[in-house]
Amino acid sequence: MALREFIDERGNHWQVCDVNPGYIERRSGADRRSRSRRAGMPERRVRRQPRMVVAPRFRTGWLVFESNGDRRRLGPIPPGWEFASERDLRGLLYSAEQLRPMEP
Repeated sequence: MALREFIDERGNHWQVCDVNPGYIERRSGADRRSRSRRAGMPERRVRRQPRMVVAPRFRTGWLVFESNGDRRRLGPIPPGWEFASERDLRGLLYSAEQLRPMEP
């Protein structure tokens, strides 16, 4: 996991890090909801554990931007983001989607 810090054009201090989830549900749509194609076949998973279901653009990971309670998410992770200039990081920030505030 990489962590970067930068200042936006308004003088706000931002932290950005990459999130690479380990337990993503890769099946989606009818594959995920129906076992009809695999009827009679044993479960292939060795361990049963909860898995996150995420939008396709987030399956390979995403960036999280945080500043004073403001949180944003961008996926998929742009290649080389950890070496990007502050100007490029600001561009990524402005293209990221706003997330609702975390509950205390």
